Amino acid sequence: MKKNIIVALALLVAGASLSTIEAKKNKKEPVKPSIQLVTASDSLSYTAGYVLAEIVRERFLGGLAEQVKDTPDSLQMRMAYQGLFDALMGDTTLFKSRPAEKFLNDRVAAIHKAKEEKAKAAGKAFLDENAKKEGVVVLPSGLQYKVLKQGNGPVAKADDRVKVKYEGRLIDGTVFDSTDKHGGQPATFAPSQVIKGWTEALTMMPVGSKWQLYIPQELGYGSRPSGMIPAYSTLVFDVEVLGIEEKKSEK
Repeated sequence: MKKNIIVALALLVAGASLSTIEAKKNKKEPVKPSIQLVTASDSLSYTAGYVLAEIVRERFLGGLAEQVKDTPDSLQMRMAYQGLFDALMGDTTLFKSRPAEKFLNDRVAAIHKAKEEKAKAAGKAFLDENAKKEGVVVLPSGLQYKVLKQGNGPVAKADDRVKVKYEGRLIDGTVFDSTDKHGGQPATFAPSQVIKGWTEALTMMPVGSKWQLYIPQELGYGSRPSGMIPAYSTLVFDVEVLGIEEKKSEK
């Protein structure tokens, strides 16, 4: 984090002052450049700062804005630019370097913690309510499932390779992955290669079965966000087992 902050402070305000930013937002009058690029060295220096600032704005501040999304906090770009400008100018009226870094780190950590606790609570409430629904089976591990279609084929072992079709959703209904998103072709993998909730279900489902799985975060990705899946997310999957690949005989 310290390295990111130093890079951001050094680069983001390289090309513009706050007055220029405000004038561009106004757009009532043509904005006159605050500097003139006279020599090749001027252009080299300016474009180096500009390009690097774009990278930091998109990757550092953009990433921070995403982290505080759906929380009481928000990233106000004008304030961010002011902080960067003050740091470059050596203005310590509001913050010095180390206290500023500590505040940012502590605040981001608190935001993450609050989001995690909210996700855990939402998942638990969903599963508690879901467990009361007709047809839902609750296993000792916490995995819940509902049989949509019961097959009568063999059941895969952990090291078998199974062919499945699936759709995965967050508890708000957001689809984060499905075989349809990958051309509609079945996915093939061993039950031991996937999240614990899938491993448990796939080693219980006869070929031909289609179940709806309700996977608590402990049996899913837990603290690890994955793509569209936030940390500590309870997951819902529709899973259909189409077959088990025959193992190749060793020669």
